[in-house]
Amino acid sequence: MDIETNEKAMPLKRTKTSTISLTIFCFGILYLIYLLKRIYLVTNNPLVFNILDMAEWPLYIFVFLNAVIKARYRIQELMLIAGIGSIFILGYITTGYAELLKAMMIIVALKNVDYKELFEIMYRILVFSIVLTFLLYLLGLSDAGVQRRGANALGYAHANSVGYVLMALVLITISKKDKISPLNKILLALLNLFGYIIANSRTGFFLACIALICSSNKMYAFIKRKRLIQNILIVLPVILMMATLFTAVLYESNSFVQNLDMLFNGRIKMNNYILMNKGITLLGQSVEYHGLISKKIYNSVTQSWSNFMTIDNAYMSLIIEFGLLATIVVGIAYFKLIRKLIKYNAIRIVFVIIILFIYGLTESSIISIYVVFPFVLLLNDRMQISERRTFYDT
Repeated sequence: MDIETNEKAMPLKRTKTSTISLTIFCFGILYLIYLLKRIYLVTNNPLVFNILDMAEWPLYIFVFLNAVIKARYRIQELMLIAGIGSIFILGYITTGYAELLKAMMIIVALKNVDYKELFEIMYRILVFSIVLTFLLYLLGLSDAGVQRRGANALGYAHANSVGYVLMALVLITISKKDKISPLNKILLALLNLFGYIIANSRTGFFLACIALICSSNKMYAFIKRKRLIQNILIVLPVILMMATLFTAVLYESNSFVQNLDMLFNGRIKMNNYILMNKGITLLGQSVEYHGLISKKIYNSVTQSWSNFMTIDNAYMSLIIEFGLLATIVVGIAYFKLIRKLIKYNAIRIVFVIIILFIYGLTESSIISIYVVFPFVLLLNDRMQISERRTFYDT
């Protein structure tokens, strides 16, 4: 069954304002919790962290059940949701990793929500969390100290979070605005440059700059006219997912892959190590050794030993930790989401997805729905109502 909305379907009636507002409100709280859990003050306080962790599930369950009851899903859609949900629930029971289950519940919940309003809420919450974290740092309440390569986390638990939140600020801005003025682009670039200098988070900075340089209605209109480029964009995530697996398999025997790994700072070598030592399962597995000293692993990126196999690649993390079935589901979801966005001329959001997908080659955090936020549009019906009339008709 195709999860996309039928193009010829009658426009859906607007659901009650209170229902929409309540769903967005709950999503906003969940997004804020996600951002707060990146702050050093929170991660360093188990009580606060656990309280936030426990507060999430009632909200996820509420917005999911509310959508199933009120969002007018067809029987076939409900059966598909139940099937995919069963895979993610079994994976959660097997591994303890809940990111994909949470993502599915959010995607289902946001079917009838005005996504432009949603992006605006995300933008405001992100700005609030950045300001709050920086103030806590200035007050000396949230300081993780000097980290690797002399980086300063500016109140976050990890310096990479600085690069992520500033890059996210750029990508959400691109997603919610038809056009970004040159002045705003310069200000966003300078802000990301500041984060790069202080936190030394290179990937986030470079991708934010690429996004700012390439985001223009002329480029979007060009892509809109080129069917070949559109087809490449549709299959690109699946190709890169497969490339991640193949380079890990070939690492020990292929000199080209070994040289390529220099660009990824040893991440392909780590992918090879975990693939050879843990293998692939249907429902995923934990990658911790639970404190067994004899099983300590050396991390070539952080240059340290730990009892945790670091996976600095979202797609290797996906197939190892979440399993083969979940990886297939996510690959199909990427394919259908990008095809849907191109169908409704939402090229700028396709561009954001590609930037985030590249980010996933060096970070595992994009498995979270709050990082790869365009996935909230996978089942969203509001695009059917508005996008064909407003996107890049130039």
